[in-house]
Amino acid sequence: VFFISIFFLYLFERRQNRRNRFFFLFLAAIGPILLAGLRADSVGMDIEYVSRPMKWAKGASDINVFLKYFDGEFLFYSFIYLFTKLFNSQAIVLFTIHLIIISNWLFFLFQSKKIFNISICFGYAIALFYLYNQSLTVMRQSIAVSLTLSSLIFLIKKKYIKFVILTIASTMLHTSSIIVAIPILFFYCFFNESQHIINEKKKVVFGLIFFSAAFIPATTYISFFSVYFDQKYSDRIVQYGSNSG
Repeated sequence: VFFISIFFLYLFERRQNRRNRFFFLFLAAIGPILLAGLRADSVGMDIEYVSRPMKWAKGASDINVFLKYFDGEFLFYSFIYLFTKLFNSQAIVLFTIHLIIISNWLFFLFQSKKIFNISICFGYAIALFYLYNQSLTVMRQSIAVSLTLSSLIFLIKKKYIKFVILTIASTMLHTSSIIVAIPILFFYCFFNESQHIINEKKKVVFGLIFFSAAFIPATTYISFFSVYFDQKYSDRIVQYGSNSG
């Protein structure tokens, strides 16, 4: 599937006709997305963060009752609730999650080609062979970080409002995206040679990023480091290695 998808993206890069190009782009994306949607429940340890909330969503009278089960990541679980009520299909939920992930990968690569003149095909190959299996296991983190990658494009293009909206959305999908967003922001603020180190717009963006972080429970930050001293996190890493597909 990976090699076929990469081949279609290669054709996308080489074609000039707009209609044909986006047909090949669709073919490049649909294989890995379908593969994720139709996979067995045993593939990916994060599957329980879909299957279990779906069971709760079926019995919940409304979304407010449903969200009481969770301490954070409300955008992700709101998505689970909505799709459970609309389709009641785990395959559709998993399909949509990877539709978002892979669409953001391709958007990032497409825009990066315009900015840095990189190969979309080569970048997609790296994403599929290096990140795809991980995305089956850590879906919430992957969907959040994929949005953060797209937000980087908007930051580079100085579309600050879109950057902030995507960054806040990514933190509400999974708080680990903050680990990616903050270094991106610092890099932009202090190493952008075309402008002053920090101007007023950058200060606004900087403030909004940390404003979004205020929605994250303090215990979540502790969990970032708990892997080093809590046995249950160490067990999860071992489980990740055996369940990554």
